[in-house]
Amino acid sequence: MPVTDRLRRSGVPTVLGSAVVLASFTPLLSPSVALGSRDVPRFHLPLRTAFAELVHEGVPTWNPWIHGGQPIFSNPNYAAFYPPTWLGLAVGPTYGLNLLVLLHAALAFGGAWVLARRLGCEPPAAALAAVSFAGGGAFVSLVAAFNLFCGLAWIPWVLVAVERVLHADENERWLPAALGGGAALAATLLAGDPTAVLVAGLGVVAFGASELRRPRRVVR
Repeated sequence: MPVTDRLRRSGVPTVLGSAVVLASFTPLLSPSVALGSRDVPRFHLPLRTAFAELVHEGVPTWNPWIHGGQPIFSNPNYAAFYPPTWLGLAVGPTYGLNLLVLLHAALAFGGAWVLARRLGCEPPAAALAAVSFAGGGAFVSLVAAFNLFCGLAWIPWVLVAVERVLHADENERWLPAALGGGAALAATLLAGDPTAVLVAGLGVVAFGASELRRPRRVVR
């Protein structure tokens, strides 16, 4: 198949699928819009604001403005060690949360697309799978549980790495895939919600179990 035809077959579903997902989050592109969903304005935004303010004063180890003071690094809700969190230091906590939602929606869409393609789906089916995951109600509604939303966005990439490791051959090295999967799993943990790590772990176990059920080819 010519390259242009392959790009058309893959590119059109990808662009259309991306547009569907982006439509769910388009208002967040505006700096004048603030997330007002459940826990975001009353919990996550105050913590991210305190983190940003304290960074300007030095190493932000302690938040003196809540509950008589509380540590920051040991509280996963600050996600202090999660690199995307630092985006709020550059653009401000409110708009930073907006951009984090857009970033993780794109991350979830891309990961679901790649995973579906790795599992044998044609481009239209892969686009539908990616839209169903990144634009579905279950994932979108988790913006209110912000840390969980960020963590779940990495799960397809963890599973992509697992699939690559399980099916690596002499032409595809397994070590880079394993390192990438480890990085994605670490990001899931650093995002701040252990539920996402648990879901990722169950996915890894499920992929491993499915591999055990495959018939083994006997080499004579």
